[in-house]
Amino acid sequence: MPLHKKKKAIQAILAGYGRAAVAFSGGADSSLLLRLAIDTLGGENVLVLTARSCLLKHGDIDRAATWLERHRETGPVSHL
Repeated sequence: MPLHKKKKAIQAILAGYGRAAVAFSGGADSSLLLRLAIDTLGGENVLVLTARSCLLKHGDIDRAATWLERHRETGPVSHL
């Protein structure tokens, strides 16, 4: 399946939910899902969840915590 069709399929799934919580590590996969969720649902309908764990490096946690700022996301996205 071409990439643009995969993107549309993910957006259709997200739109069907109306609201979403994204388990966010700051990595490539969760960054893509978060970006698509915000673009599709609007920031007010997206909850970003990042867990602190011994499995994550401190740098990864810091990157996850600042992702919204670095991507100029100033809307009402909640990050826990």
